[in-house]
Amino acid sequence: MSLDDATAQLLQQMGEAGGKPPHEMTPEGQMHAFFTMVNVLPGSAAAIDMVVKAIDGSLR
Repeated sequence: MSLDDATAQLLQQMGEAGGKPPHEMTPEGQMHAFFTMVNVLPGSAAAIDMVVKAIDGSLR
């Protein structure tokens, strides 16, 4: 499946901006081993959601 023009343009602009790719981003307030500390460390749920979305996107 190909990307629509708007999405392709957005991805190109993100790449040219020089920031980290979405799969390399670190959610605010995270540290090593945060997956084992759900509801203890700030942002744990957001980090797990980010990983689930990345895996889901890879499987589609």
